[in-house]
Amino acid sequence: MKSSIKTYISPYGACVKVAAFFGFRSVQGLFTNLGIAHVRVWNSITEADAQEVLKDPAVAAKTAGFEWMTTCVVSEFDKKYASQTIKICPACIMEGQPHKIVWQDVEQTICEKHLVPLQNICKQRLFDLESGIHSDCSNCSECTECNTAESLLPFEIALLDIAGGSQRRYFLNVLFTIAERLIRPLDFITSPLNWAKGSVFMVRQLINDAYILSLDECARVTWLKMIAEHRQQFSILGDSVQEINCHSLNIVLSKISWQPKTEFAGQTENLIKKYHVKAESHPMVTAKTRYDNATSGDELSLQITGNDVANIFGVSPAHVTKLLNLGTLIAVHSGQQPDKQIFDMMTILETFQNTYPTVSALEHDYINITEIPSAIFDLYCLDIDELIKSAFDKKIESQLRVNSTVRYTNQLQIAPAGLKKLLKQKWQSLCDQPILKVIAMLRCNDKVIGDLIELGFIKTSDTNKALIDINSLKTFVENYLIINRKATFSHARSYANNVRECCGNDPVYSRFMDPNRTDFVVFDKGLLNNCCVEQLPKRFQHFLKTGVELSKTVRAHS
Repeated sequence: MKSSIKTYISPYGACVKVAAFFGFRSVQGLFTNLGIAHVRVWNSITEADAQEVLKDPAVAAKTAGFEWMTTCVVSEFDKKYASQTIKICPACIMEGQPHKIVWQDVEQTICEKHLVPLQNICKQRLFDLESGIHSDCSNCSECTECNTAESLLPFEIALLDIAGGSQRRYFLNVLFTIAERLIRPLDFITSPLNWAKGSVFMVRQLINDAYILSLDECARVTWLKMIAEHRQQFSILGDSVQEINCHSLNIVLSKISWQPKTEFAGQTENLIKKYHVKAESHPMVTAKTRYDNATSGDELSLQITGNDVANIFGVSPAHVTKLLNLGTLIAVHSGQQPDKQIFDMMTILETFQNTYPTVSALEHDYINITEIPSAIFDLYCLDIDELIKSAFDKKIESQLRVNSTVRYTNQLQIAPAGLKKLLKQKWQSLCDQPILKVIAMLRCNDKVIGDLIELGFIKTSDTNKALIDINSLKTFVENYLIINRKATFSHARSYANNVRECCGNDPVYSRFMDPNRTDFVVFDKGLLNNCCVEQLPKRFQHFLKTGVELSKTVRAHS
């Protein structure tokens, strides 16, 4: 009785079988003879192409009795997740088996029928094997020597001992993830791999080394210790530097669910050193930019991304890009995407030491740059990037608070006096502003601006009616208390009622804007008592005085 189990073969394998049977020297010759458009890349031949060949009357008449035609099913594979070079088991090919789909899986390194490693082979060599022709491919870069006596590696033996398909998949997924971290294992930047580009030899060696490392009981402790020692010179920048990619490494190694073996104890250190000294780009590495921008392994070790620089300096990645564009920061490789930017850690350390030469200054009340209300930036037409650049250029007093939270976060903090000075300079330098700009400054809408002009609180410029006279705007802000939701970070109506009910002072102007911004309420500062002011939260007191009062402050500790 014939077996009902079907073997899934590749479209190219089916076409090779037919072409070899009819005496063609290539699949291209078969396609030309049948009038089928030729596909140059072997793995671009589709299932439809193969079916067109097999269903051709001349082909079907001659191949109908072949055993492989009844036991095999042509199936297409996803090129994204399959090896780009042909892999075969020579023993299976010699037995008449067509090229199997399963061989092309990136994780498939052995033939489970013959228990031998798979071999990489070029198109012509496969065609010659199918045709029974002996060919010499010793100089071919795609072919490897077919050594059927080669023994299986430890991870392959362990894989064969796993019965369940899901358990096998988990085992391989863990090893592949560890293997990716083995490429330059002490660097700040990891090197993602395209496994489809790897030869059988590359994949086997890398996965086996990952398996050996996973059997070392002290693998996690050893690896993290080596990373800490490698980054020791940057300890002044805080624990956030030490933690770069360490959390993800911890997660990867925590997925190892099999028992360690004593014979592999201590292998981690040797493997880390083995893979870290290689300065050249691994053939399977997808992002080669950082390798192109380094002349040695030491330079590779010191490369860091824009996202990590943002964490070091306590700013957002977008601000790092702005500082890079302004020339405040120097990158090894520039770009608008922070995760693609590459910086040198020694340059970052030098920038830090030049900008923040001592840590003993962390004894005053400084303001976290992320805590400054955005309303201040709007009102004074100050760009936060300008504020950060002023801090980096030492135009205002600032400090970098290292390890400010339990999450190893660094925070850029600004001295209140320095910020007030910068805001005063911006305020004094303002000229007549467009109406849309004033709307943004006051966090209102065009109807409110129209009312304020009509009531005489502000006025248009004498020379250009599309502009608001800046002196009138300054007088308005200095003499009147403005309450709206965007400025107070709460409901304007509630705060306005509290002020009104305190001493019976009614607002001089009030208008409902929309559900998001609620009311825009104006009180005359000269009519308010101190008790009225106390009804308002401190975080918007910068609207109460000409001398700006800033928002939340964080006490820095030495």
